[in-house]
Amino acid sequence: MKNLNKIIVIVISVVALALTTVHAQNVVTLQHGNSPSFFTSVDAAIAAAVDGDFIYIPGGVWAVNENITKAVNLVGAGALPDSTNATGITVLNAPNPCYNTEINISGDASGGSCTGIYFGSTYVRLNGNCAINGNAVMANYLFSRCRFAT
Repeated sequence: MKNLNKIIVIVISVVALALTTVHAQNVVTLQHGNSPSFFTSVDAAIAAAVDGDFIYIPGGVWAVNENITKAVNLVGAGALPDSTNATGITVLNAPNPCYNTEINISGDASGGSCTGIYFGSTYVRLNGNCAINGNAVMANYLFSRCRFAT
């Protein structure tokens, strides 16, 4: 009887655990040296960042109103759905894709980077030059594991 009770408790626990849905928090983390700060928007993290900081952006769709004018490193959860099943892809959009279709990264951001981000806006502009067709002019800005909307 004791074994049957244990089995019933284990089965109920496993079923309850399987039915529980865990939701990730939508918190953007700014890492400045050894001091993390937490924000509810990418814009707030960019505004608080200084050159060389890392901004970690979880999966989800994020609007970017702020021009990126600092050499910060934006790190998303990933840009490909098959590699981000647990977290979802990180999507950065212009604030209003119907009217403002650009995310602007200025020349002051040279030395920064974007990793693991899907840019859902029509254009990403680097220092005023369109980056989509390979005609961007900027020194030392790195895009890795990113995707761009077509």
